[in-house]
This record gives sequence, structure tokens and C-alpha cells, in this order.
Amino acid sequence: MTPRPTPKGRKYRDSLAIAAQILSASRSGARKTSIMYRAALSSDQLRRYLRRLVELGLLEFDAIRTAYTATPKGLSFLQHFTELAGITEALGAKRVALENLLYDGKRGDSFAGVKTPVPWPSRIPVK
Repeated sequence: MTPRPTPKGRKYRDSLAIAAQILSASRSGARKTSIMYRAALSSDQLRRYLRRLVELGLLEFDAIRTAYTATPKGLSFLQHFTELAGITEALGAKRVALENLLYDGKRGDSFAGVKTPVPWPSRIPVK
């Protein structure tokens, strides 16, 4: 999934992307600090996500190793997310191709001045 840009150049991530990063970081077992750095989260954010992922059965905590490990359900989630991300990226490329056709390769062109006709049913006078 493509993150949307923010004014300062940072990227917003949705909760699915964050969960996928946590699961990816903990595939073969990882401690909190390692996951926190790999997923670029604050400790509070990480704590909330870890709690929820464990509740959902996507992640398990090994008290002996003090590490989190992705469960088979978590790995399945990660696989589906990766497939979805690939599809989303392909759709983005298709959108760019369509925009190039629409604007004839000139990104400065726009339809701002073009008036769109009102759809037919809404032209009927209401009594």
C-alpha cells in the first residue's frame, strides 16, 4: 500500500501497513526494541500494536526469550498484505498511464474550466 505524503515529506501509514511491518520484523522472533526500530514506532504505539496483534493471534510472546514471534496466522496476514501491496502498486502504475493519456503527457493541463453537465435525473423539476 502506498503511503500518502504529508506536508513535511513524511509518510502516513495505515494500521495494516504498521501491523505488516511488525509481523515482518518478528518472523523469526524479535525483541521489543528491535521491532520498534524496524517498524519506526514509538514505544507507546508499539505497545498498543503488540497487545492487539497478540490478542488477535497474529503474534505470540515467548517469555523465556522475551521475544515476539509471528504465528502461522500472522505469516498468512503478511503474505496477503504483500500481495495486496503489489496489486495496489500495479494499479497506481495503471493510473499514471491513464492520466498520461488523458492529459496527453502534459501534467499542467486540467479539466478545472470544463463544465460537467448535470446528470439527467437531477434535471427533472421537483414539485
